[in-house]
Amino acid sequence: KSMSEGRLKTIENELTEAKNQLMEYSKLISDTDKQIQQAEENISTKTLDLDNMKKMQEEDKETWRKQTEIHQTVDADIMKQVEVIKECQELFKNKDFVNYLKTNIQ
Repeated sequence: KSMSEGRLKTIENELTEAKNQLMEYSKLISDTDKQIQQAEENISTKTLDLDNMKKMQEEDKETWRKQTEIHQTVDADIMKQVEVIKECQELFKNKDFVNYLKTNIQ
């Protein structure tokens, strides 16, 4: 009888140890799950950040394109004004035209 009691005690101890190990593994799995979840959240956040950066880059490109268009328009206007000024200079070099202005605009 005492031998079976000793055997029973050993089995109980082994069971307790197995239960403790199971609890440790369970905690380890739970911690790992939390780490995986955290990593997934980080990836999601990083992806969102990347998308936002791409969107901002596209907006910057669009702004730069619009600014370039405006500059080109302004440049074209300036060139037209320069042409008009040159034409006026040519006209004022013409003595007949200047005399015509002096006599008719007074």
